[in-house]
Amino acid sequence: MVIVNTTFCLHPEIKDDVLKWIKSSYIPSADKSGAVSDMLTRVLVDNPDGTLSYALHITFPTLEQAQKWNSGVGDSLRRILAQRYGERALTFHTILEIMNNE
Repeated sequence: MVIVNTTFCLHPEIKDDVLKWIKSSYIPSADKSGAVSDMLTRVLVDNPDGTLSYALHITFPTLEQAQKWNSGVGDSLRRILAQRYGERALTFHTILEIMNNE
């Protein structure tokens, strides 16, 4: 199993709108591409610039599926977010391999 972790750093005034968009567009697009689970979390850190951080873990069965979604649909969705909000919504992503009991 492989996780695509996307962290969203959001200006407080757009938080509700972006979280709604994540739930209505971002997550469903991953589900349609073969994701087996997702988990949206709040990052518990005080950002000095006042932004709020959220991390979305989307799990795929294979590295190939994760990479295909992340570099295709995921990248397109992140560009839409950047065009809509500019520097008020920044993202970064990491692809993680689950290593239970190794």
